[in-house]
Amino acid sequence: MVTTWKHPDLGTFHHDGFAWIREVSLPAFEVFSLRARRRSAKPALMFDIEEETEVPTREMVAVAKRILGNGESLVEKVLKALWLDFNGRGPGSGMWWNGNLADVTKYILDPKTKQPIELGEPSDIAPLMRLMSMRIAPEHREFKKPLAELAFRAEFEIEHGVGILTDGSRVLGIGRIADAQLFAPVKKLLKKKVAKKSKLKRAR
Repeated sequence: MVTTWKHPDLGTFHHDGFAWIREVSLPAFEVFSLRARRRSAKPALMFDIEEETEVPTREMVAVAKRILGNGESLVEKVLKALWLDFNGRGPGSGMWWNGNLADVTKYILDPKTKQPIELGEPSDIAPLMRLMSMRIAPEHREFKKPLAELAFRAEFEIEHGVGILTDGSRVLGIGRIADAQLFAPVKKLLKKKVAKKSKLKRAR
């Protein structure tokens, strides 16, 4: 028996035993073309809920809506965040490519010249990637709210792929798929908020 869940705005999802899932059309993300290789299936929107008897929370749905509604802006932010990371600027991901732009392109050859490609601006990164899925968890272990991981195939990280953490509006972390970490400044801000709440509770 196929279990389905229908949302009035997001459409009909099926449960695969691990999550609610459906393919979605995201025109803005088609710039991630993986150098025009044969186009695969549409990216999957996934709500990470194991039990078929449970449906995504309102907060999880809100993250999905922001992703779908902020396509062009989010694409720009993803590319900018990676570009800054490759060049050793921005909050820093801690990944091997942080500040190592030369290593990113070292083994990626131009199909025509057979020479390492050159990256001159954020948009040059898009042809090296392709969006596979957007997985939204009920609560990120550190963020304590629903976050989505955008999972990309990437020529510069063939084995593990690239994961981008987002609340649908901002890029909050970068790493390997299923192992992306929040940026250090985000973690620091979260700790301050927790400390402030604890202080207020004690004051009461």
